[in-house]
Amino acid sequence: MTIITSHPEPVARPSIDAGKCSSCGICATACASGTLSFADGKLSINDDTAFGCIACGHCMMACTENAIYVHGRGISHLDLVELRPLEARAGAEQLGGLMLARRSMRRFADRDVPREVLDRVLQMASSAPMGIPPSEVRVLVLCGHDKVRTFAAEMDQCFRGARAFFTPFMVWLMGLASKPAIRDFMKSFLVPLIDSLVKGREQGGDPLLYDAPSALLFYGAPFCDQQDMAIAATYAMLAAESLGLGTCMIGSVSPFLQRNKKLLSKYGIAADSRLGLVLLIGYPALRYRRGVRRRFERVNFAQHAE
Repeated sequence: MTIITSHPEPVARPSIDAGKCSSCGICATACASGTLSFADGKLSINDDTAFGCIACGHCMMACTENAIYVHGRGISHLDLVELRPLEARAGAEQLGGLMLARRSMRRFADRDVPREVLDRVLQMASSAPMGIPPSEVRVLVLCGHDKVRTFAAEMDQCFRGARAFFTPFMVWLMGLASKPAIRDFMKSFLVPLIDSLVKGREQGGDPLLYDAPSALLFYGAPFCDQQDMAIAATYAMLAAESLGLGTCMIGSVSPFLQRNKKLLSKYGIAADSRLGLVLLIGYPALRYRRGVRRRFERVNFAQHAE
């Protein structure tokens, strides 16, 4: 049985160059699906595993002799790249400094982000761990102030429709059938949010996308895990920050866009897609001189059983 995805190829297939193979068994150790096994000095390819070859590529990435290739599910040996040595990669101090300096940017310079810079961000973000390969995360790219402003205006119509629906009576009625936490969420956050977005727009501002010069909407196929899109957006955020850009994640677009089939169709997004975060990207209009250390609400270390 194979994992259900939207990809046309259900499984991949490893192949071994016997002339290069040293029979070390490293590829079998790296294999996550059990497709490769190593016993008595012999490497075997198993076609009857639970999910088949999932195209993670770990076997050919670990092979010391470049003797194994994987093809299918969107991967081939042509996708292999040499890794930088450990000393040439970003260390904890560099990565920690980048993370500490990141802020949610809501003031952008009046300057477009070049297409090649966005391409670089997407290239870097595509290395994110997005579930079992192949990735089913997709990205809608709004490149340029005009496209972002048009999208913001279209979303404003979505929020106006929502404001007309969430009347005090409807909120009260929905609250009767909801848990207290959901009822409180609607009253204290959802309704005020919709109201503030509409009013801010009426006053000539862009309280949703902050007049950003570019935006990325991460979405996925029906079988895509919601967390995969959040992980990809986070990688894109860090990639953009490393290139000197400012970023801001927006979570209030998807719940309302999801219900607008006409708007989804305009942007080539299938109605059954799963929508995720929007990442705003632009050159910062200001620089922060200090960061702030934040903390998780709680960290529990599990105790050993008695």
